[in-house]
Amino acid sequence: MTKALYMNVSDVDVPYFNALAQNPFFVLPSKIANVYADAIRQNIEQMTASSTKIMQEQAIQAWTRAAHACAEALVQNAVSSQEQALDCITSANRKALEILATDFTPFKK
Repeated sequence: MTKALYMNVSDVDVPYFNALAQNPFFVLPSKIANVYADAIRQNIEQMTASSTKIMQEQAIQAWTRAAHACAEALVQNAVSSQEQALDCITSANRKALEILATDFTPFKK
């Protein structure tokens, strides 16, 4: 007898009956709320997808601009380095000619 007092409710077959689910006035607001919820969910999904696409496009454009700026800076650095190298070689040639001119003069002191 004590066993029946402590019986689990899930073990007993109770017919399911929900009076509110049968009444259309109680179901109607839920249906309307679901329509709005679906519309809002679709809008959020579309906004998220378009925002993600915009962020990806902007990131790609930023990387492209950065790559172009870097390439331009490297070209300018290469030109400047070449000019400096040519100036050094020209100066070295001038000094070498001065040495040759002073060492091979017939009237050396």
